[in-house]
Amino acid sequence: MSTLGVYIEFVLIFVLSSLFIGLVKHYAPSLGLIDIPNERSTHVSHTPCGAGIGFYLSAAVVIPFFHFDIMMQYSWTLLAIFLVFAVGVLDDHHDTSPKTKFIVLILSTILLSFDGLLVDDVGTFFGMPITLGWFALPFTVFAVTGFSNALNLMDGLDGLAATISIVILGSFFIVGYQHNDTLMMVLSMAFIASLSAFLIFNWHPVPFSWETAVP
Repeated sequence: MSTLGVYIEFVLIFVLSSLFIGLVKHYAPSLGLIDIPNERSTHVSHTPCGAGIGFYLSAAVVIPFFHFDIMMQYSWTLLAIFLVFAVGVLDDHHDTSPKTKFIVLILSTILLSFDGLLVDDVGTFFGMPITLGWFALPFTVFAVTGFSNALNLMDGLDGLAATISIVILGSFFIVGYQHNDTLMMVLSMAFIASLSAFLIFNWHPVPFSWETAVP
C-alpha cells in the first residue's frame, strides 16, 4: 500500500462512516434502533443505537475499491465479519439471546479457519516453541468469543469501547506492518477510521453526541 493510498482510503472511510452514522442516528426511531437506559449505561433517556451499521458499511464500500484482490482471497473472513455484523444489528433492534450470539461467534471463527486464520502457536516457554496442533481451532474459538464478550461487557460509557478498540486495532496494524500482512493492516486501518468517526457522535459530552434524547 502506498502512503498516499492509505491516507485517501482512511479519509474516505472516515467521511462515509460519519455520513452513514448520522443517517442511522436520524432514522433510528423509525428503524426501531433505540436503546433503553439500564444500570450499566450512562444514558438517561432513550438513545439511538445501531452505529455499527455506519462503520461497517463505510469499510465495506471503500475497501473493495482499493483491495478487491485481497478481499477475494479471504472471502470466508468477509462472510464471518458480515455474520457478526448482522447479529449485532439484530441485537440493537431487538435484544438477541446470548446463546444466538455465542453460536454466531463460534460459526464465524470456524469460517476464519477456512482462510487459515487461526491461533496455532502461543509463543515460547523456556525457549521451547508451543504449537497448538489440533487444539488450534478450539483455542481460537475460545479467544474470539472471550474477547468479543469482554469488549461487549465494557461497553456502557460513551466512547469507552470504541477507544479501546482503536488501541487494539492500532496494535494489530503495527503487527501487520512488521509481518507484511496486508489483510491485517487493511482491516485494522479501515475500522480505526470508521470508529474514529463514531467517536464524534459517542463522546461525553459533545454537541453531536449519539446520546441525543429520542422522544
